[in-house]
Amino acid sequence: MPIVLVELPAADAADVNAPALIAACSSGLRRGTCVVEETPRGERATAVAIVVWLDAEHLHARIDVGRRADQRAGWQVRELNFHEQDAPAERWRSVGLAIAGVVGEATLLEPAKPVVSTSLAPKPRPSPPPAGEPLRDFRVALGPSVESGLSAGRPAVGAWLDAARHCCGSTPLDLAVTASNSWSVRETSGIATRFSTLGAGLGVTLHPTPTLALRGSLFAALAAVDAGATDPGTGAHASSARWLFGGLARAQVIWPETSAVAGVVGLEIIQLSGGTALQIHDQQKALSPPRRAGIQAGLEWKF
Repeated sequence: MPIVLVELPAADAADVNAPALIAACSSGLRRGTCVVEETPRGERATAVAIVVWLDAEHLHARIDVGRRADQRAGWQVRELNFHEQDAPAERWRSVGLAIAGVVGEATLLEPAKPVVSTSLAPKPRPSPPPAGEPLRDFRVALGPSVESGLSAGRPAVGAWLDAARHCCGSTPLDLAVTASNSWSVRETSGIATRFSTLGAGLGVTLHPTPTLALRGSLFAALAAVDAGATDPGTGAHASSARWLFGGLARAQVIWPETSAVAGVVGLEIIQLSGGTALQIHDQQKALSPPRRAGIQAGLEWKF
C-alpha cells in the first residue's frame, strides 16, 4: 500500500492534534495511508509532505508535497490560513485533508514515469521549507501623541511609551505597562498644564489579515495634572500637582504586524475618579475634566 510520510517539527509532532492530521490525511486518500514515521525495514514512503506552522497560534500553515526522489522544484506548495474562531483540531484536520488533496491532484502515489537523466551527478535531497517568523514574546512601542487637554480647543502634545510581554500560551494576551507625558500647547487663563499617566493592564491582539493586527488594551491608571502659573507683576511662579486613579482604554492598528519593526496608530480614552479645579488666589480659572481622549502614532519593536 502506498505510503505518504508526513514530516512535522518535533514540537508539532507531539501536539495532541497531530493524530487528527494523520487520520484526516489517510481518509482523504483514494489509496494509501499517511504516517509520521517509516517502519524500520518496511516499505518506504512514495511521497513526502513537510508541514510547518508559520506562527505560534497555528493560524497559518505551509505544506510542501512531492515524490521522495524528485527535486524540490517539482514539489507542490500550499499555504492555509485560519481564523481565531476555528477549533484547533479542525485546523489540523484541514491540513491533513489538504495534503491528501495535493497528493491526489499530482498523482504522487502512481508509479513514477522513468526520466532520462543527462547528468551523472546525484540529485540533492529536498530541503525543508523555510521556518516561519520566530515568535517574539516582547514588544516596545513609542511615539508622539495629541490629547484633548483642558478642552478640545486647547490640546496637549507629548509622547507615549508602551512595553508588553506575551503571556498565557497560545492565547493572544499581553501583559502591558504604559506611560505618557503631555504639555498644554498654550496657557489657559494664565495656567500652563502637564498631564502624566502611568498604567498597567492587559492587551488582546487579533489578526484579520497576515500583515495587519488590531489590538485592544485596558489599563488601571494613575494620572497626574500638574498646573503652574507665573504672576506677571512679580514674576513669582507657583505650581501644584494632583494624582488620581482611573481607567484607560486603547485601540491600535499595527502594520506590517509580521515585521520586527511596525507602524502603530491608536486612539485612547482615560476616565479618572474626578476632575481637578485649577485656581489662582482661590479663584477657579479652569477645570481639568475627569475624561480625556487622545490619538497616538509611533513605531513598535518586537523581539
